[in-house]
Amino acid sequence: MIAKPSHLAILFIGLLLTSFVGCADARQDRSEIPATIGEVQDADPDTQDPEEKPAATVDSGSKSNKLESAKPPKQDLVTLMKKEEEEFEKQTIEIPGTWKRLGKNHIWVDPKNKRVIVRGAICLQEGLLEMFACPRQTKEHEAIISVHAKAQEAHASMLAIGIKPGKPMTWVEEYFPVDGPVIDIEIWWTDKDGKLVKRRAQDMIRNTDTGKAMASDFVFGGSKEIYDPHHKRNDYLADYGPMINVANQPDAMIDVSIQSSAEAQGSLFEAFTENVPPVNTKVYVVLSDSGKRIAAKKGKPQTK
Repeated sequence: MIAKPSHLAILFIGLLLTSFVGCADARQDRSEIPATIGEVQDADPDTQDPEEKPAATVDSGSKSNKLESAKPPKQDLVTLMKKEEEEFEKQTIEIPGTWKRLGKNHIWVDPKNKRVIVRGAICLQEGLLEMFACPRQTKEHEAIISVHAKAQEAHASMLAIGIKPGKPMTWVEEYFPVDGPVIDIEIWWTDKDGKLVKRRAQDMIRNTDTGKAMASDFVFGGSKEIYDPHHKRNDYLADYGPMINVANQPDAMIDVSIQSSAEAQGSLFEAFTENVPPVNTKVYVVLSDSGKRIAAKKGKPQTK
């Protein structure tokens, strides 16, 4: 089932309201993280050889002072995380005036140009791909960009500016590709010389069969929701990784328009290393309505 517009529209309204009334710090749960790391434990006397005798009596106060001086400085994990977030919060491009940020989230909408923008960082520069972009701390080992926003937030934002999804691909006896609006995806970042770079997502992806940049379109299929009885909530499946895919998956929010998975003997893709900025480069993923649409059609039978 495609994510319901009503549910995602409510999510978008909630995101938008945080811009005016402020939002609670999403990182409160970090307070439960232990405050220090690298503690040095004193030696356990019970583990010493019972026949081993000390060569000389050591002053306990002197021993304690030596151990204290050997300890590494305490590091406040909460402080470190906040510093990391503050560093990431520094925008690395000049934000256009038409972009409207949704509260403290790393996501913007541009209603005038029908764009949704999400902030992220390069997490992979070389290797085979399942995804082009995934939400942070999900599938970074098989995606080029780690996005600092949930997929459902991007979906809700696209709905809010009038971009409605089609249907994700299905694969039951026969393969049916994704259908829906074609989404233009550009990646913006500032290079080492301070110059703004804009690059099509396709140019950062290489077809392993041809050795050339990917030629396929990206299509907004919309992923789907399932009910989680344990937590008593609906889960948007693209939040767990498949935000922008290059390997077909029914859970993908945005998928490629061709059959592209090893199981279906389709095309495979890898990072186009020469066109991908260095790992940890801060980037902006700009999603735009192309005005085109891929109609529902039948693909070739699956082979196993």
